[in-house]
Amino acid sequence: MSPVLANAIQAGRETGFAPQQALTASLTAEGLLFAAFSLSYNLVQPREGGRHWFFAQGWFALCIAAAVAAAALSAGASWWATFEPDWPDGANEAMRAGGVAAAIVLQPIFAFVIAWQART
Repeated sequence: MSPVLANAIQAGRETGFAPQQALTASLTAEGLLFAAFSLSYNLVQPREGGRHWFFAQGWFALCIAAAVAAAALSAGASWWATFEPDWPDGANEAMRAGGVAAAIVLQPIFAFVIAWQART
């Protein structure tokens, strides 16, 4: 490997997202995707001219739910990187860590349940 490429890789490692920054970014992305999912649910509602089958059968909602799940995986990995080396000490820190973990896990579950119900 060339020294220039090796230096670029090392610089990327040193200047990359810290776990806390990645967690914030992932949670923001997950929340925005869940908001987009909420809007997509309106696309399955009947309308006068009818809906395209992709929307009417809830496939679009399932696609966005999958994107929410992908963002949740990223957020979960960031949560782990944030808390794994230094597990929460005390009730206050444990409640904050648990609340964030619940938000990470529950959003994709809710999205898939709602998307599945849109299909039926």
